Amino acid sequence: MSSSEIREVLHRHIDQMDDRFLRVLHSITQEYFEQQKAENFKEEMDAIAPPPWVQPKTKSDFLSDLKKADAQIDHGESIALEVLKEESEAW
Repeated sequence: MSSSEIREVLHRHIDQMDDRFLRVLHSITQEYFEQQKAENFKEEMDAIAPPPWVQPKTKSDFLSDLKKADAQIDHGESIALEVLKEESEAW
């Protein structure tokens, strides 16, 4: 059966359905379209090239960053959250 024939049959069936089944069908189609929209959005976002200054990070890059941050904390190169909040309010 072709797509157009299936559509015709479905249209006839929809015209004959009771309200309860129409609500179920509506719910199913809404969920389907929401999933399609989410999948399309993800595909569109994945297709966007990152800016040239963005470099992908490896696991070793992340570990190196963590070691540097830990060393900064050990050397007192940190700021208290309350001080940061106060400073950010002045921006």
